[in-house]
Amino acid sequence: MAHLQESEKKFYDTRPFCASYKNYDGEPINVGTQQDADEYMNMLFDKIDTLLKSTPQVIYFSQNYPSIEKF
Repeated sequence: MAHLQESEKKFYDTRPFCASYKNYDGEPINVGTQQDADEYMNMLFDKIDTLLKSTPQVIYFSQNYPSIEKF
């Protein structure tokens, strides 16, 4: 959002983010396909789970998100 504050543009180009955000198969997500919030959050938390499994931060994550059945 700060990009817009100091810019003359009226929009922010989200294409770089969309291209870098991958689905379960490692493919860029299709921005033309609608996902509900639950589907998006499940994918996000699965990615976090995978990245944190072998780190000390896994404890922080599981303590702060106890309703998520992980670890």
